[in-house]
Amino acid sequence: LSTNKYNTSTFSYHPNPFNTEIQLSANGKPFNYEVYTVTGQKITTGTCKTNCAIGKNIDVKGVYFVKIATENESKTIKIIKN
Repeated sequence: LSTNKYNTSTFSYHPNPFNTEIQLSANGKPFNYEVYTVTGQKITTGTCKTNCAIGKNIDVKGVYFVKIATENESKTIKIIKN
């Protein structure tokens, strides 16, 4: 079962699960992100001005965690690569 778009208080991401890339945004605020495997290995990081697409460098299907942080708030989300 998949949902096209998720919204948390500040952050949104879609689609999840994803095939090639997933869109992240923080309601127009700049943010940093870190992507981790389920074993805690950091696989990528980045900074976005308003929104961005991530996931092109995730080759293996599975579950990943993304920590998204603005200046005032942070959230960890679970994403699924198909």
